[in-house]
Amino acid sequence: MSMVPRRFLYLFVDGCGMGSADPALNPLAGFAAPLRIVLPRSPFVEGPGYETERALLVPVEPLLTTPGLPQSATGQTALLTGVDPCPRVGRHISGFPTRTLAALLKKRSLLRALVRRGFSVTGANAYSREYFERVRRERHLRFSATTLAIQAAGIPFRMEGELLSGKDRKSVV
Repeated sequence: MSMVPRRFLYLFVDGCGMGSADPALNPLAGFAAPLRIVLPRSPFVEGPGYETERALLVPVEPLLTTPGLPQSATGQTALLTGVDPCPRVGRHISGFPTRTLAALLKKRSLLRALVRRGFSVTGANAYSREYFERVRRERHLRFSATTLAIQAAGIPFRMEGELLSGKDRKSVV
């Protein structure tokens, strides 16, 4: 019996979608080569997606159960929790999660579930101390869905200065 690696790479680029593999129709199709490290076939799938020994590619329906233009806060919350949040808030929500969405992310974060199951999970985004200070100081600023999911899982934030200096110590802010 082979051991299943306890690692998880979650790559999400907001607002791109799967798109067509034709560079004439989709400008992102020309940038698929770096993803071939993990995905042996094109990430631009017009169909059901696919699974390999190393990867699972799943196209998702961004409308969920709610008509209207899909938006980042509800869409990312759905992807990070496995729950359609639109019925809870009554519509698609753009930008940053509301209190209701933030509570759902804290309770049902996929990253949190993976950590609890013993997976080694980290975020690749680099944060600055100024970012956290501004969100704490200014009432109109909120954390993104991914930041809330990382926070809920207790995953150390990668700090900009440490990454630039080569001394990434994964400090929690």
